Amino acid sequence: MMLVIKLLTTPILIALLTLIKNRYGNNIAGLFMGFPLIAGPITLFLYFEQGVDFALSSSYYTLWGVLGVSIFCLTYCWCAIKFNLYGSLILSLIGYGLFSYLFSNISLPAWQSFLIILMGLVICIFLSPQLIIKKQTKIKTKKTVSIEIWLRMCFSVMLVFMVTAIAPHVGETFSGILAVFPIATITMAVFTHMESKASVILLLRSLMFGLISLSFFYFSLLILASTINFIPSMLIALMISIAIQFLSLRISKKILIKKVH
Repeated sequence: MMLVIKLLTTPILIALLTLIKNRYGNNIAGLFMGFPLIAGPITLFLYFEQGVDFALSSSYYTLWGVLGVSIFCLTYCWCAIKFNLYGSLILSLIGYGLFSYLFSNISLPAWQSFLIILMGLVICIFLSPQLIIKKQTKIKTKKTVSIEIWLRMCFSVMLVFMVTAIAPHVGETFSGILAVFPIATITMAVFTHMESKASVILLLRSLMFGLISLSFFYFSLLILASTINFIPSMLIALMISIAIQFLSLRISKKILIKKVH
């Protein structure tokens, strides 16, 4: 059932993100990627299928997976400056895999994990390369045509099948790592890198801001679901996430790009 959810939500999300990128630019698309549009439905399904305890346990490791995605973004941003698409992707996946493996068995209270993850996200943002452009210059966003949108959707579906096929054969630890594998992030990064290095750096730096709201979503869910019903907890957590996303948008506009004379 989780495979069905991923197969339905992932390509739809990719198409939506691409249309947002066409209309509003890579910075807004990156921020929008921080919403729980794939992980959220999976968490909800786990609640209905496996119960609240299982869903909360999964949410805890998804929370840590958020920092893993940020490590992927940070690595890709720096690699994109020096390497081509393939080198950047391989090195970023290695960085993501190493982080996920090292933290796959961690067991801390939710609030301690959240503080560590939030601090890690902020550090990743400030360690990532800042785009410096002349004041009158704009980073042009290439309009994605319909055929490329379909190619992006097919690529994301292929990744879902690949990850799902590998997971049962690599053991419990790596199966957990693959459960939060950044399929949408990889798809958007690969196709945006084909446009330009500046575009993919802007996209992934924006996503790092968006991941802050995603971490708030799962932390809020973990805290709220221990005192009230799961569904209301998810709705409240989503509202908190939207509020944080709005603040991230305001802050990111001042930090993402430095304009000089």
